[in-house]
Amino acid sequence: MPRLDGLRVRFDAGWQHRRKFGFLLNAMEQTVEEDLIAMCPAGVSLHFSRMRIADDASLENLRHAAENIRAAAAVLLAGAPLDVLTYTCSSSVAVNGEERIYAILRDVRPKSILNNALDSSVRAIKHLGGHSSTLLTPYTDDINRAVRRFIEARGVAVAHVYGMGLTTNAEIDTVASGFIEEAALALADDYPADVVFICCGSLRALSVINRVEAIAGVPVVTSNQAMMWACLQDTGVPYRSSEYGALWRTR
Repeated sequence: MPRLDGLRVRFDAGWQHRRKFGFLLNAMEQTVEEDLIAMCPAGVSLHFSRMRIADDASLENLRHAAENIRAAAAVLLAGAPLDVLTYTCSSSVAVNGEERIYAILRDVRPKSILNNALDSSVRAIKHLGGHSSTLLTPYTDDINRAVRRFIEARGVAVAHVYGMGLTTNAEIDTVASGFIEEAALALADDYPADVVFICCGSLRALSVINRVEAIAGVPVVTSNQAMMWACLQDTGVPYRSSEYGALWRTR
């Protein structure tokens, strides 16, 4: 039995000894955190900060949202290093442009690897060998056009877009997973492509990936699945899993 007066404090690498990932979320977001935590391997820590934004995904509000990125990034694990910093709003990336968002983030976190939901998804599609995809979103047509331009500018053809026409997170977060599965299967059947891409981290799509892949016979990429995959890929952390589709079964 050690004696109290002989004890000296000892340190180790901490429970997050492998990597630290940071994520910037919209203020009203309700799905991204849960999905990312579910996929997170041992020894990796996740840190979240939220940005002020109106709960109305109009083009104007999405453009204004970029003004609040700096404040949210500055308080995210302030004073400690982050291996990767990810901006999680796909629609905002499409509307504001990756360059504008990254310029702000580099100023606050110059040493972190920078990712975003939309680019991570395109990377995932290409990693799976996809040259074309169908696109399932909760967005309105104007935002869908911006998302499509982003994807096609990076060399992936979009065979068809199905948008739900929703404008608030209150609606998007409550879209039934069963409906997402049905829509993804219908999209894959009506418009053949290499990959089905379910875009928007607020959609509860993680649980339908394997079923859609099994029935449709094509890989599925979702925003949250792709964001965590990209973080692990960029930092060399193993990520193989049978739960999250073909993307997570490949290196």
